[in-house]
Amino acid sequence: FSSINYQKLKDQFRAAHPPRVPYIGVYLTDLMYTEEQPSVVEGSLINFAKLRKVALIIQDIQASQDHSYNLKVVPEI
Repeated sequence: FSSINYQKLKDQFRAAHPPRVPYIGVYLTDLMYTEEQPSVVEGSLINFAKLRKVALIIQDIQASQDHSYNLKVVPEI
């Protein structure tokens, strides 16, 4: 299941100090597997566990967007 995929990479990413660039493929894979879960359970109940997983994945991505990158212009490039 996707929760164990790339776990070491995810742990290292969360431990790194911002700014940081996420490997988006990991998060897209997690979203894909989460999307395969049913949105409705037990007849007509909303699957809030699924929605929480989606929210956590998006929060991880957004955490990387909250910081600016202090890049210097290199004219040769």
